[in-house]
Amino acid sequence: MRVFALFFAVIATFLLLPNAVLCDVRDIEILNAINNYRQKKSLSNFTYNKNAACLASRFVYKLRDEPCSSPDDFNKEINSENTLADFHKLLKKCHIAYNSTVDGIMLPACVPHLDPESVSNNYTKSRDVDYINSKNFTGAGVGTSDDWIVLILSTNTSTGNFANGGSSSLVVARGGCIGIMAGFLGLFVLLLF
Repeated sequence: MRVFALFFAVIATFLLLPNAVLCDVRDIEILNAINNYRQKKSLSNFTYNKNAACLASRFVYKLRDEPCSSPDDFNKEINSENTLADFHKLLKKCHIAYNSTVDGIMLPACVPHLDPESVSNNYTKSRDVDYINSKNFTGAGVGTSDDWIVLILSTNTSTGNFANGGSSSLVVARGGCIGIMAGFLGLFVLLLF
């Protein structure tokens, strides 16, 4: 019985590991493409903000069934209560303090196939370019689903840094990727002893 459990744990780990490791590669590639644009403008790179990325991932999940024609229908200011009816629930799931989001900005977009260069061009050749070029924003989090992307820009101030508002967990951080890997590693180690 123990050999079967060990075999199952190893097989499940190897089947899920590629997805767990690569689950946000596209998001990082998109952030890198936007940072390449900022470098050409002699601006500092956006740093990866894991809390903003968590919120972006949760928000883009809500958009997955929306038609891909009107990202401008969404209010981009994060501190607006009308942005999403359950915004506070999303903040809680990502362990973000509400007051730390006031100066942030949410930039939803729909770009077919979410090619990083096309996404970067979408943001840099639209009215969103003012946000991308702003020195006020220092960090970013990206969430993608189908053809939708949500880019959340953060500041280095207490009212825009998306700081934790409670305890964080490995499952919530990075969209659950680390939690899956840690869980299977723990199961594997437990089964060995």
